[in-house]
Amino acid sequence: GTAGPGGGARFLGDLLVLLESAKVSKVCHDSKRPSHLLKHELGVNMQNVFDARVAWSMLHPHDRTPPKLDSILQHYGDKAGKKKAKDTPMGVHRFVNAMRSDSWHAGSRWSERPLGDDALQLAAEGVATLVPAAMNMCQKLWRKEAFSAFLARCKQQLPSSGNEVPCAAFLEVGDRRRFRFDAGRMAFCGPDAAPVSEGEGEEEEESATRADEVAKLLDVLPDAWRAAAMESADELMDVVLDIGRPVVLRIRRPSGSVEEKALASLPAVEQEDLVKVCKRVPSFDSQERSGLPGSLHRISRIGGQDEAVVGLTMRVGFASPTALRLVEDLAQSSRSILLLGKPGSGKTTILRGLAERLSRTRSTVIVESSDEIAGPGDVTHPCVGKARRLRAVSGREQRAAKMLEAVENHTP
Repeated sequence: GTAGPGGGARFLGDLLVLLESAKVSKVCHDSKRPSHLLKHELGVNMQNVFDARVAWSMLHPHDRTPPKLDSILQHYGDKAGKKKAKDTPMGVHRFVNAMRSDSWHAGSRWSERPLGDDALQLAAEGVATLVPAAMNMCQKLWRKEAFSAFLARCKQQLPSSGNEVPCAAFLEVGDRRRFRFDAGRMAFCGPDAAPVSEGEGEEEEESATRADEVAKLLDVLPDAWRAAAMESADELMDVVLDIGRPVVLRIRRPSGSVEEKALASLPAVEQEDLVKVCKRVPSFDSQERSGLPGSLHRISRIGGQDEAVVGLTMRVGFASPTALRLVEDLAQSSRSILLLGKPGSGKTTILRGLAERLSRTRSTVIVESSDEIAGPGDVTHPCVGKARRLRAVSGREQRAAKMLEAVENHTP
C-alpha cells in the first residue's frame, strides 16, 4: 500500500538497502513498472537494474514485439536446465510449460492475496531460471561491445526527476491521463488533472499527529528532559528512566535499527524525579503498567525494595492510518491472521488499523488485557473506530473465555 516518501525504510527494512544499492544487481524481466511503483508507493530509488527486455531488444534489434518472460528463458535459459526432466523442481522446461498453461497464462492467479504455495513455488522457479539467463545475455552483450549502451538504457527505465510514464497501471481501465513523480508522489499532468491515489497527504498529517502525541507523553517529564526528548520526537520509541543513571532515549532509525541515546549532559535520574512522574499518571495495574487517558502511550514501572519505584519505561504509542495497508487485502477475507514481529515493529499499530477498518462493516470486539490496542480508560481510543473492547485478565483460559463471551453476547 501507499506509504509515501520514506515509507520504504519502515516496511522493507534490509531489503530497501539491496534495492537502492549500486553494488547489487537486480535482475528484472521488465523493470519500468515495478521501479515506478516502488518509487510512488514507498519512495524507493532502485539502482543497478538488469532489464531482460532491454537486453532482448539489443540482441534482437529486428524483433519489435516485446518479449514475454517464457520466451526469454527458453532462448537464453541455462542449457543444463533445459535437459532436466519436466518434473524437476528448478528447470527452464518446467517453468516455461507452467507459464504457458491455461491456469497461469491469463495472469489472474497472480493477483490473488495471499499468494498460494503453487504461485510462490513458480515465482521461485522463475528467479532460479532468470538469473542464469541474464548471465548468458550479459556474455553476448559483452561480446557485441554493447554492454555500456545496455546499462545506459536500463537506467532510462528507472524513474527520475520529471520522468513521465503512462498511468494505465495506476488508474481505472480507460483512463489515459499522464502523470509524473514529484518528490516521490504521483502528480498528474494537464488542466483536468485530479489525484486518485487514496491517502495522499496522509504521511504529512500522520507525522504532525505523531509529534503531538509524543508531546503528550513527554509532558509528564521535567522540563529539561522533555525538551531534549522532543528533538527526537519523529523517531522516538521509548524513554527509559533508572535511578542513578542518565535518561536514555530509544530511537528507531529509518533503516529499522534501534539505537540508544543517553542524555549524559543532563542530571541523572533521582528517586524524587520518578515519584513526580508517577504522580502525573494514573495508578499502575497488576502488570505494573499505566497509561495516559485519551492516548495510546504505555508507562511501565520497575519496583524495588519496599515497593519503591526504581525505574520507568515510557513507550510511545500512536495510530498510523497507513500501517494497515500491509495487510489490507487479508482484512477483507474471513481468514485468521497471526502477526509476528520484534518489539516495536508495528504489530499493535496494525491491529489498531485493522480494528477500525473492520468496525466499518462488521461487529468488531477487541479482547485484550493490557489496554495497548484501544488505550486506557473506559472509553476506547478513536483510532479503533466503532470497535468495542472486552478486558481479559492475563492467562490463556481467561482470554479464551472473553473471546467466547464476545461472540455469544456481542455479535449478531
